[in-house]
Amino acid sequence: MQARHEIDIHFARHDERQKLAGITCRRPSVNDDVTVLATVGPFPLPMLGQASAECTRLLNVAVRYGKHGLVDRESLSVRIAVIEESEIGAALFHRYVATVLEESPIADLILESVQMYLAKHRRIQAAADALLIHSNTLRYRLEKYTSITGADLTDTEAIIEVWWALEYWRVRRDGVSQAGQLAQGTGP
Repeated sequence: MQARHEIDIHFARHDERQKLAGITCRRPSVNDDVTVLATVGPFPLPMLGQASAECTRLLNVAVRYGKHGLVDRESLSVRIAVIEESEIGAALFHRYVATVLEESPIADLILESVQMYLAKHRRIQAAADALLIHSNTLRYRLEKYTSITGADLTDTEAIIEVWWALEYWRVRRDGVSQAGQLAQGTGP
C-alpha cells in the first residue's frame, strides 16, 4: 500500500520587505502581533502549485485587512469575497456609501455610526457607548442613513449589502491611506 503524503503550505509576511514561504507537516503558531501567517492544507504533494496560489491569495486578503497571526479560509471567510469581488463591492459602495458621502455634510459620522451599529450586533446602546454618543444621537444618524440610502437596517439582506459596501470602502480607503503614508515615509 502506497503512503499518502499531505502537507500544509504557509506564507508569512513580517513587514513590507520580508515574505517567507514554508511547507510543514502540521500547522504552525505565531507568537507575535506583527507577523501574518496564511495557511492552507493539508494538500496532496502534487497539488503544491494550487496550494501555493491559495496561500498567496489568503495572505493578500489578510494584509489588506491588517490581520495578524495565523489566518486561513475560515478565519477570513466572506472578507475574501469583499476583496476579490470588486464589481459587486463597487455597485454596493455606490448604493450604500457614495450616496451618503455626496448628500450629507456629516457623512463620516453617519457611516461610522452604521459601521459600529453593525459591529455591535445591532445593539443601539452598545454602539452608542462605543462611539461615546447618546443613544438618541445614534438613532438619528441611523435614521438619516436610512432616509438617504433607503436601506432597511432590520432586513438581513440589506444588512449584508450595507456591511459589504462599508467593508469595501474601508479596505480601499485604508489601503490608499497606507500607500500614501508609505510613499511619504510616514506610514507603518
